[in-house]
Amino acid sequence: MTPQDLEKLTRLLSEEEALIRKELGEVAIKDPASGGFQPKPADYEGDVREDDIAREATLTETNTALEQELKHHLEAILKAQEKLKTGRYGVCEKCGVEIPAHRLEALPATPYCVAHAE
Repeated sequence: MTPQDLEKLTRLLSEEEALIRKELGEVAIKDPASGGFQPKPADYEGDVREDDIAREATLTETNTALEQELKHHLEAILKAQEKLKTGRYGVCEKCGVEIPAHRLEALPATPYCVAHAE
């Protein structure tokens, strides 16, 4: 991998991290105690009707699912950024083969080559 490839991938990972953190802020609340995130709870303001409760419960479930997926993706990005610092970035975790740059450009946080992606 060329230095230009690494520079581009570093930028892509940083941009992706910023986007994920922004999206997490929309569906979750930063937990100061743990430093992690918690899904935003339902907001029952004013008169509460049954359809409001159902809608808010659905929104809470959706936020929980999104929060989990976004946290997982953020962890993968942070792990990839750490690998960049230690020189282990772009190597498949299963077989040790270098992951092609075009795959990393499409999925910068991927830890696997195409053969081991599933």
